Amino acid sequence: MYIKKHYLAIEFAFIAALCLLPPLFKGPEQYAFPGILSYLCSFCISIFLYFQCSLYGKYKKAKSDKKKTVLNASEILKFALNSSYFFLTFGTLIVTAVCINIFTVCLSNRAFSADLVPGENAANAASMIPAFFVSAFYEEVMYRMVLPGFLYYFFMKNPRSACRSKRDIICFYATELVSVLVFAFSHRYAGWASVLNSFIAGIALRKCYLKSKNIFTGFAAHFLYNVFMLCLLSIAHGRS
Repeated sequence: MYIKKHYLAIEFAFIAALCLLPPLFKGPEQYAFPGILSYLCSFCISIFLYFQCSLYGKYKKAKSDKKKTVLNASEILKFALNSSYFFLTFGTLIVTAVCINIFTVCLSNRAFSADLVPGENAANAASMIPAFFVSAFYEEVMYRMVLPGFLYYFFMKNPRSACRSKRDIICFYATELVSVLVFAFSHRYAGWASVLNSFIAGIALRKCYLKSKNIFTGFAAHFLYNVFMLCLLSIAHGRS
């Protein structure tokens, strides 16, 4: 356990230094549209971390659950619940973005997402869809699985127990807040309105992950939200 914890601490230090901290210091003037190599690296990193977290979670569950009963009815119910979480999360993301855009336009006569319209750095909207696919999966793994998971492991004494101590409850909310704030401020390159939008979206996506107990429900909502907003922005940009 001693070696394992120190190995995870070293791994988390690398993840923080290479993936989590750099976006926090990029303002609008420092942002450049990532290239193919950058997205390929992000996809490989997210795939590796996803399988690592999944295997660790299955190992812990296998140790605690001696018996496992598979029922068709329960699988159908799970699918229905995940579908409801998807639509609820997707709707929350859309409503939040629309409200913040309206508020921003009223204040500055410029939508916070205007800089995300495809321009010279992206050939067209279609070319950005694969990038959105990779970035949505990367962000869901990094900010919904990896970051909270590592923080739980290091700061909570018994994160899997239903009866947490007062210290664990405080650590739980602090960990959730830190994870959402890191996700929100990683979007500072798009302006402070985008940070606020990402903060609310981060709460919705994290709650979706906790409720659905899988990364793909939130990933689908996140990816389709990005595509939906891109389509709206492209239409609006074409008319202007």
